Amino acid sequence: MESFQTIGRSVLRHIAANEPAVRASDPEGVHQMRVGVRRLRAAIAVFSELLECRQTEQIKRDLKWLAGKLGPVRDLDVFLTGEIDRFAGAEPAMPGLPKLRSEAIYRRDIAADSARDAIESTRYRLLVLAVLEWIEDGKWLKQLRPGDDRTVKEFAARLFDRRTRKARRKARRAGELDARQRHKLRIAIKKLRYSLYFFESVFSHRRAKALSRYKKYLKDLQDSLGALNDITVHQKLAARLAAGSSGARPELVAFAAGLVAGRDRGEVQPHLAKVAKTARKLRRAKKFWT
Repeated sequence: MESFQTIGRSVLRHIAANEPAVRASDPEGVHQMRVGVRRLRAAIAVFSELLECRQTEQIKRDLKWLAGKLGPVRDLDVFLTGEIDRFAGAEPAMPGLPKLRSEAIYRRDIAADSARDAIESTRYRLLVLAVLEWIEDGKWLKQLRPGDDRTVKEFAARLFDRRTRKARRKARRAGELDARQRHKLRIAIKKLRYSLYFFESVFSHRRAKALSRYKKYLKDLQDSLGALNDITVHQKLAARLAAGSSGARPELVAFAAGLVAGRDRGEVQPHLAKVAKTARKLRRAKKFWT
């Protein structure tokens, strides 16, 4: 399908364009390459009916490997700029915060070296070449079945029907979900938002107001769920930093990590209230694709 090929080419360029920045350990470059990898994985999920073959499965495994190299760097970048920097100017000064920062920077440097080694590896170079060949002349193109030539609009409408039902089902009583259930809802919303990113232009001329509201609800919901997920990730990260500190006065690192994690927990309920409110709006939102 030409629409997938167009998306695939664009995303692959996005990934490759950020190679120099990842080599330089630039936080934004790492983030942007990770975004590109996530978008390509999302596109594969969107078009899974058409792409099913052994070649696709291998590419999915390699993309998961690459995401696993980029993810730890990004998590530590966000922890440093979002969590530790937030407390840097606090009065009175937080005991152990400089040592916690040093430990996080040390771990970040190790993760960044691993990410740089990954994109300089044979596996990465072969992955880029394999994805390019797969997009242009993959086995999936040779096994298209009757019905695979339906229009982009028909394909997208069917996709939105299916994914919206799934997201709305998971969003029931959204404010009462536990961390595992919130994670599943966040993934469903993310998939729906990526689908909208891929196919928005197909529907932008019809029911513009409904489309605009739908986009806003998805963004607001993903932002709140993302903040809750960040809290969970940062609490686990703070615990690992405290447990793994090998420098002088590790008890100070543990103390600062505990304060950071404890302050985060106080933000959970406001975010949950936003999730519940926005989820209700999404469940009542009118379709823009019919």
